[in-house]
Amino acid sequence: MAVVDGVLQMRQLTDGLPIPAGRSVTLKRRSYHVMLIGLKKPLTPGEAFPLTLTFAKAGNISVTVPLQAMGALQDGKGGMDHMGGMEDKKSGGSMGNMEMK
Repeated sequence: MAVVDGVLQMRQLTDGLPIPAGRSVTLKRRSYHVMLIGLKKPLTPGEAFPLTLTFAKAGNISVTVPLQAMGALQDGKGGMDHMGGMEDKKSGGSMGNMEMK
């Protein structure tokens, strides 16, 4: 993403997000994140939906994304944390910002 003439512009990473061996990348606001496009129905706070992340070497990882109302996660600067948290189906743990290795 970049700010051009005061307008935030995002772009799709057509070749995926590189994660160097032995390193990690965190999905979070104002950085790398997942944008959902072409949803079949509106997202409803209190519900959750499954999401599958695909890795070149690790394969598919399924997570559950809980939905929260807009404004539920203020970042202290007037912005929103749109991502909320994710629950890892394999470990049952919750991820506020999602770190991928």
